[in-house]
Amino acid sequence: MELNLFHFSAAKTLAECQELNAIFRESKSFDDFVKKASVKHNLFNKTWAETEYNTAYLTAESSATYYRLKDQADIFPFWMYRTQGDEQVRASHADLDGLVLPQDDPAWSTIYPPNDWNCRCYIVPRTKAEAGGADITKQREVARVFIDSADFKKAKAQGWGVNRADLKQAFTSNQMYIKGFPGMGGKLLKVTKELNLLNYIDYGLNPKSMLMQKALKDVTKYTGTAEDWKAANTIDGNIVLLDYNSRRIIVPEDGFSKHTTGSYLARVEYLDAMKETLSTPDEVWVNTLQTGSFDNFISMKFYGDQTVVVISRIENGRVSEVKTWFPMIDGTVKVGSKKIPIEEKFRSGMLIKKSGQN
Repeated sequence: MELNLFHFSAAKTLAECQELNAIFRESKSFDDFVKKASVKHNLFNKTWAETEYNTAYLTAESSATYYRLKDQADIFPFWMYRTQGDEQVRASHADLDGLVLPQDDPAWSTIYPPNDWNCRCYIVPRTKAEAGGADITKQREVARVFIDSADFKKAKAQGWGVNRADLKQAFTSNQMYIKGFPGMGGKLLKVTKELNLLNYIDYGLNPKSMLMQKALKDVTKYTGTAEDWKAANTIDGNIVLLDYNSRRIIVPEDGFSKHTTGSYLARVEYLDAMKETLSTPDEVWVNTLQTGSFDNFISMKFYGDQTVVVISRIENGRVSEVKTWFPMIDGTVKVGSKKIPIEEKFRSGMLIKKSGQN
């Protein structure tokens, strides 16, 4: 959900900038521009933002409940749908109030709340004894009537009708302001290209040389064997590391073998640094790195003597596996028709995390 929210906010910011640029081109004077831009700004940052804030908050809260109750399915095999019970509740949602279904019923994948903009409905657990009087066949019919209703079909067309807890998304793809992010076809529109051109200078960050001077320590080189390191970090047959949000990131067997043998043998020394860069990065960026989609998750740590880069892959909106790790070297690299400093290549795109030293 963290990545989903960063994608959404970046898309919204760029979409608003494009709207303001269009207003600027159409305006006959500064006063005319301010008048029109104020209306657009209010629409983006108050009217829509309030609904989006509520959606993100309610989705996060509901998702936490979902995973907690899934872990307690043996105690609470049934769930009950509840509304807030006030005058703001939609009539169609009020018809669901008190609905009881098994926690693994397929209907929850469609009606699990929130299931519309500003929906405040929620789920409460029920034991087998508490749900004993429920006629499940009739309850499923209630759910079916709701799913077939005109109100719900309208909501579904706007991106609802999915269990966001399962998707791990606060906003679905057709609720994004622009496309071109993971799970949306991979096509880069003009605005996403512009986002990819942003680098650390645009974000007001210091160059890596200055950050390295402020670093508290040099890289601690790993002196053991790759096999020993692998054994120490293997869980259930996979090399598993944790990032700064305690997400499990896999180091694929073939990738690990490639990066610890032959011409890559020197990278064995950076195995501990790679692990540390993932867990306590100084910066984290998401960009295309010439793949055509925002699927590169770049963690970076500035040591006194070197800057270590770890590139992971985002698949289906989730950080999934480490693709490579290395100490960043100085120099230039060709991007398109021009050469840029290597630092700009990796410190570019969407900045989603930075440490206090920046």
